[in-house]
Amino acid sequence: MFIFIFVGIVILLGVAGGGIYFYFMYLDKPVYGDLINMNSGTTCNLSGDDYAKPDFNQVKTLIEKEQMIQDLPEDGSLSVVFYHVFNGCKVYDKIYRITKGKVEERNMKGDIDINMPSDYAKKISNGICPVIIEANNNQELGKTVNVNTAKLLVKYSGMLKYKDCLGL
Repeated sequence: MFIFIFVGIVILLGVAGGGIYFYFMYLDKPVYGDLINMNSGTTCNLSGDDYAKPDFNQVKTLIEKEQMIQDLPEDGSLSVVFYHVFNGCKVYDKIYRITKGKVEERNMKGDIDINMPSDYAKKISNGICPVIIEANNNQELGKTVNVNTAKLLVKYSGMLKYKDCLGL
């Protein structure tokens, strides 16, 4: 009897440990990591980078007030990344993880990842949707959908009015 209880506990710990491992290894992956030169593949040297970043505190506040953010599904998430390029290196200035009514600095994938040059963040007072649409029209918007199409349609069915805004 003792051996069956022992084996059961070992199996339970293995399953729980595997679940925790899976979460940290796959689900909680950062969106962006080390800075690598896009042309040469070497590590970036940012000395001399004097790019004037936007006021990201103001950007965060403005994004939080957007109706689209309030309309996100309870279990929905977006990742919005602002970057600039210096000496062939894409420098990530700010990464936001956005959930229903909440914007936080967090380097993590969302259901939809959107990235654009930080110069667009300087225009965010006009609203996030016009900024995303402008970046998309200028072919400067990167977007990745991290859920399958069926799940995306079901989960975000209440947000179809924002499809252009999401760059889709």
